Amino acid sequence: MSRNPSKKKNTKPKKRTWAFYTIIISLIILAIPVVYLGYTGIASLMSRGEPIVGNRYNNDLDPAITNTDLDNVEKAFSDFEDVKVSLKTSTLRVYLLNSSMTKDNLESTVNDAYERITAILSAESYFTAQGVKKQYDLEIHAFNNLEDDAYVYGVYLKNSNMVSPLLDVMSAPKSQDTVDYFYENDAVTQPETEEPIQEEVPSEEE
Repeated sequence: MSRNPSKKKNTKPKKRTWAFYTIIISLIILAIPVVYLGYTGIASLMSRGEPIVGNRYNNDLDPAITNTDLDNVEKAFSDFEDVKVSLKTSTLRVYLLNSSMTKDNLESTVNDAYERITAILSAESYFTAQGVKKQYDLEIHAFNNLEDDAYVYGVYLKNSNMVSPLLDVMSAPKSQDTVDYFYENDAVTQPETEEPIQEEVPSEEE
């Protein structure tokens, strides 16, 4: 007798329930922030120690002050004893030494210096903001080499948001009353003195 071939059972694929799809979606949602944080952390570690280079004056400082302009400004003060011109970030600083300068002619000296500079670099074009467009600030430092009461030091300042320059006399106190108070009370020149502590000498044992 011949055997009948065994019959294979037909198995139907199991239907996936809503719980299965909920788990898959939850895993995807959880994986998004994990991947993002991992990528950010790795990128931060790889870029550690590298400086962040940027320019906060994009579309500003136009027209720009060139090295030729700085040379021309320095040459404009050839009659002064010493001149230094510095341009850092967005501030033009001019340092002028004039030993013959006094308290009386300080203001006229810085006014004349301002006129010489703005004859080369127009105040309207270089030192005046135009709406949200930033321009350069200007500082004129004028001083002499004298001592004590004869020493004079003034800063003539105009930032791009100012309508006109302002003179600040650095060698003069803001409040003379405060200075007089300290001189009268010797709060600075006469520090308090403490009596020396005497060490005790142990007595000899009999």
